[in-house]
Amino acid sequence: MSNINQVPFNMAQLATWEDARHYANILSAGPIVVGEGVSPETNDPGTSGIYIPSWVGGPGGFAEPNYADPQTGKKYFFLHYRFRNRAEGITWG
Repeated sequence: MSNINQVPFNMAQLATWEDARHYANILSAGPIVVGEGVSPETNDPGTSGIYIPSWVGGPGGFAEPNYADPQTGKKYFFLHYRFRNRAEGITWG
């Protein structure tokens, strides 16, 4: 029997940049502000409030988590947050 699940990654852990920005605003605006708010987004993944972490596929050479929806064209990534209180590595989903 063939595998009918064509999405190789857990979609609950992937987000579009648009979705990640939306939730960063919610996390930063309250009424409960998480981690003093998400840090500002920059072009530098080492400082940006929303970023894709460095990926090492391990000995199995696993692919970096991502997905492109063939019907909508939306692209989903393994995005993380970095907060003003210096917490980082938090996935959005």
